[in-house]
Parts: sequence; C-alpha cells; structure tokens
Amino acid sequence: MKRILLLFEQYNVRQKDLVLKENISIDILKSQIDISKDTLQRLKVSIRNIKFKNHTEEIYFFKQIKPNIYADFIFYTEQLRYLIGKPNTTNPILKSYTLILAAAIALGMLIIVFLVLTSFILHKTITKFANSLSQVFVCLISLRIKKPRNPHLPFKGVGYSN
Repeated sequence: MKRILLLFEQYNVRQKDLVLKENISIDILKSQIDISKDTLQRLKVSIRNIKFKNHTEEIYFFKQIKPNIYADFIFYTEQLRYLIGKPNTTNPILKSYTLILAAAIALGMLIIVFLVLTSFILHKTITKFANSLSQVFVCLISLRIKKPRNPHLPFKGVGYSN
C-alpha cells in the first residue's frame, strides 16, 4: 500500500505543477492526460504485484485513489475535447457554442433522470406483480382439494383425504 500511496502522491505533485500554470493550452491538457494514463497503468501493475493487508486498505484504494485519478482523466479529456472543438471566432459565437454545449449536457442529464425513474417505476411494477403472483400461488397451494365421496361406502367420513 505504501507504493500505491507514493504513486498517488507523485501523481498529485505532477498534476499540481501543470495546474498552477495560468494559461491552459492543448499541450498542457495532453500532458495531464498522459500523466493520468501513466499513473493508472503503474497502479494496475502495482495492484497485480501486491496484496492488501486488510479490507479497509482495499476499499480506500478502490473508493478514493483510483476514482480520483479516473475523474481527473475524464475531466482533462473533456476539457481537451472542448478546446479542440470550440470555434476560433468572436465572443457572441463562442457564447452560443457554449450554450449549445450546456443544453446538450442538460438534455443528457434529463435523459439519464428519465431512464432512472422509468427503471424504478418498472421495478416497482414488476415487484408488485411478482408479489401478487406469489400470493396467488400460495393460495393455490394452501387449498385442500377433497376427493369426492365414494357412494358405495357406508360412512360419510370414509373416502375423504385430509
């Protein structure tokens, strides 16, 4: 785990050196992406070679360290995509480009919310149906179906099954 923490600290130092620069350029973003990829690759190799001492170390790695590096990688990639795709024109056109991009992100978020709510409602419906179906089966199983009385037997109690 010490080696992983050392890699993470080195990653943070290298990223801070690039973040402190005032002007964000395509070259800086490419180097930040390369640093993130390199760190993720080195972490992958380190994880294969070591074993965690306990579950808390493993949970800390997979919930704190690795997601932070992946989040940086995704952020720098999207920032690079924005810088490459943005038009080199006047301010009003750049504003409209940014508004269109924000609208696309908002639409994507609405679609995600719609899908989550739909799956939740569908899950509730399926759960209710399954519960009612199981109740029907329980009722059917718990019913006792009695055999008809044999008319040739002299007593009423004979011929019935319990």
